[in-house]
Amino acid sequence: MKAYFAAFTRLSIFSYLIFLSACQSKTGKNNAGKNQTVNETSPLSHDFERKRKILERKKLSLTLEKKWLVMRTKLVIAEKELNVAELAKLSIEAGIARFEGLNRQFPSDEGFIVDREKIAWQARLQSREEDVVNARAQLNLYNRELRELRFEISQLGFSAATGPIVK
Repeated sequence: MKAYFAAFTRLSIFSYLIFLSACQSKTGKNNAGKNQTVNETSPLSHDFERKRKILERKKLSLTLEKKWLVMRTKLVIAEKELNVAELAKLSIEAGIARFEGLNRQFPSDEGFIVDREKIAWQARLQSREEDVVNARAQLNLYNRELRELRFEISQLGFSAATGPIVK
C-alpha cells in the first residue's frame, strides 16, 4: 500500500508539473525573457504601432503642406500678375488724362492729340483692361482651388493658413 501511495503521489506531482508546463507554454517566454500571453501583443508592439501612426500622420501632413504651398505659390503669382496688369492699365489711364489735359489747354481747335493717336491710346487701354480681366479670372480660379484644398485639409483633421504670410 505504501508503494501504491508513493506511486500515486509521484503520479500526482508529475501530472501537476505537466499541468504547469502546459500553462507555461501559453504564457511562453520571449527573447528578452519577459512573459507574454499568446493572445496579447507586447507593449513594444504597441509602441511601434503608435510611432508608425504618428509618422504616417506626419507624412500626410507634409504631403498636404506641399500641395498647399504649390497652390499658394500659384495664387501669389496670379495676384502679382493682376497687380502688374492693374498698374499698366492705371499708367495708360494717367497718360491719357495727362494728354487730354494738354489737349484742352492747346489753343488750336484741332487739339494737341490727333484722332489716330487717341485710337492707339484707347486700343492700348482696352488691351490692358483685358489683361486685368484675365488676371482676375485666373486669380479667382486659384482662390477657389485653394479653398477646396483647405476644405480637404480640414476634413483630414489639419489646418492651413487662410491669408498671406507677409502683410
